Amino acid sequence: MTRSFFSALPYAALLAVGAACGEEEPPQTLLLPEPVPVAWEAPYDGEDDGLGALVPVDVMVYDSATGEPVTEVELVVWMSEEGAAWPVAAEELVVVEPDQCVQCELLWDAERDEFLQPFPMSDELTLSTDDDGLARLYLYVDSFPEGADGRAFGDLVVLVSMGSTEESFLLLPR
Repeated sequence: MTRSFFSALPYAALLAVGAACGEEEPPQTLLLPEPVPVAWEAPYDGEDDGLGALVPVDVMVYDSATGEPVTEVELVVWMSEEGAAWPVAAEELVVVEPDQCVQCELLWDAERDEFLQPFPMSDELTLSTDDDGLARLYLYVDSFPEGADGRAFGDLVVLVSMGSTEESFLLLPR
């Protein structure tokens, strides 16, 4: 008599497998930007000089089965190179006129030609998606790593984690 694999399994085991499948969360997909070009020149590249570029970034999470945005998903953003760039929450940025604050320490956003009030710089930033499935942040670039193959500057890798999923995108000095 030939016995099939499934008939040999205990009934309780089959129920357990079915229950585990029914408890799956909807498939969520993390949508990151394509490589982001950053206007960059050698004079900007001094470390800890208060001169850098502020790069706006939107990251999205959506349900890959329906295409609908997913709200309140916790994301963690950090850089592959320590001390080169920092993720910054959008609400932490304050544009300042330099003549209004003569004694203040200021940061200069070279790309937009604006001065910013210093903001907390942490190696990683935790944020959540909004009603549109978006998490908005900035990346403050202080310097790029040394380039390879004759290039003056190398690319920076930005890492984004959504639970057990970790993906990345690039900042490209141009």
